[in-house]
Amino acid sequence: MTMRVSAVLSTFRRAESLRRCLDSLRSQTRRPEQIVIIDAAGEDAVRALADSLRGDFKEVLYFHFPSSLTQARNHGIRSSSGDIVVFIDDDLVLEPEFIQELVSPLERDPGLAGVTGNIIGHPRGSEPFKQALKRFFMLPCDGDGRFRLSGAPTVPHGAAKPMDVEFLPGGLTAWRREVFSEFLFDESLPGLGINEDVDFSYRVSRKWRNFYTPKARCLHERPSLEREARWNYLAREYSSAWHLFKKNQPKDPLHSAAFLWQCVGLGVRFAFRRLGR
Repeated sequence: MTMRVSAVLSTFRRAESLRRCLDSLRSQTRRPEQIVIIDAAGEDAVRALADSLRGDFKEVLYFHFPSSLTQARNHGIRSSSGDIVVFIDDDLVLEPEFIQELVSPLERDPGLAGVTGNIIGHPRGSEPFKQALKRFFMLPCDGDGRFRLSGAPTVPHGAAKPMDVEFLPGGLTAWRREVFSEFLFDESLPGLGINEDVDFSYRVSRKWRNFYTPKARCLHERPSLEREARWNYLAREYSSAWHLFKKNQPKDPLHSAAFLWQCVGLGVRFAFRRLGR
């Protein structure tokens, strides 16, 4: 069954990255029927980019919506009308078959809630020391897309085979609209909404199946992450981890110990980032 697709893009002061992303959307073999741009900064350049799309897509909506990331995602959900809602980060460049490959599993399998794709060049299997450190401290690391006892996810990017997963990254994901009748993004997570995708996909995965397809490929033009070496970012990581543990995880001794060990690991990882500056 062919389903109508809405693509939701949240952006904040990255007009040039957004332009490259939108150019790749124009090149899709299957174009979304609807584009929704949520612009937190209200830049003229972003509004002009939205206007330039109107001849290429059936419907283009632009919103200047000063907000956190989770508020922007929920606004995109409420403003869109597609049977499938695709969230695309503004620093992704999509291969031409991306949308087709991302949404086709949802059209084939009514038991799926969401689907994520593959990041070209994701260094899966590289930097074994860093991966071992992450696994040791139960931090997010490469894996099969399942959640760990600490509540941290493993990511399937770079895996060659499709698989059922639990974790779906926020800005590289297609969701069936029915999911939003029960689940929305947690708007109590401020600003960048650190771990908003961890929280959302964890809750959904308790009731639905999620899926990873390596055929939906994109390039992540990852911007400078200097912010991750700042003390206030570490504080937000701890705050987010505690919030999600209280909200989602069992409070038995095993899960509690795993969460505390993850907190130790966050501090160790931050120290490595500071040393690497």
